[in-house]
Amino acid sequence: RGIIAMEDIPAGLPLVRVPLRLAITDVMEEQEKQQLVGQGALWQDRLVAKLLQQVQAGRESPWYRYIQALPSAVPSALESFSAADAEAVQLSAAAAAIRGHADKMAASWQCCRPDSIGGADLKTYCWAHSVVMSRTFGNAAQGGGIGVRMLVPLIDMLNHAGDETAGLLSGPATAKDNVRWDVVSAENSPSSCWEMVLTATQAIPADAPLLLSYFVGSNDEFLLHYGFVPPSNPQDTVQLFSSITEALEHLWQQDLAQGRPGAELSPLYRKALDAGLAALQAELA
Repeated sequence: RGIIAMEDIPAGLPLVRVPLRLAITDVMEEQEKQQLVGQGALWQDRLVAKLLQQVQAGRESPWYRYIQALPSAVPSALESFSAADAEAVQLSAAAAAIRGHADKMAASWQCCRPDSIGGADLKTYCWAHSVVMSRTFGNAAQGGGIGVRMLVPLIDMLNHAGDETAGLLSGPATAKDNVRWDVVSAENSPSSCWEMVLTATQAIPADAPLLLSYFVGSNDEFLLHYGFVPPSNPQDTVQLFSSITEALEHLWQQDLAQGRPGAELSPLYRKALDAGLAALQAELA
């Protein structure tokens, strides 16, 4: 996976235009949705179903060459980590997701009608799910959120680079990606069709990789779905406690272990709890 510049590329140059008729999207007609995945299906369920139907079609599929170029396995933590690997993950939420993934996939596969997923067995179903979760682009909807999600040939071959800091995550971040993608409407396209356009955001020297920011997120998201952790990711977050009271309880036990009397600590912790709850209410208001 990866695309390399064969010659020097100036900033602002459009590099690739892929007509969206070549993309596999999660868009389904109402009748198709009812027949294949049901009304309440998630976007990934719809996209997995459409991908697997094309896999079943084999050489008759318009996407046969594209499917042949997809990886035979995605090295994501969800797909490739063993139980022992999961135990070594120090992020509790990520470890729990890895441990429960196989059962979740088996239950999801069993809920599918065989014809809706091209008769795929569980292994192939898991493969399709990992491909969808690691290669899908989501176009912004006019009213906010994500509108259409899609697998786009060629552009999904690019590797990731996002914001990085020099060391401390609180330091200034520098963008390491050198290209961006945009969906261009038929009215604004020279070919008069909807397209995804890949454009250089900075000068790229020959032999350098084209690098795209997959999304802005924490390291556990990258680990779970892509199998790598970005270096010095300023968006990385770790949840240490599930609530204010849990955090204060932890500190309370530490203070007691150091010999501070509970009578002295009680009013301080009461004040800290009130302040924390007030700040939380203000944030949610």
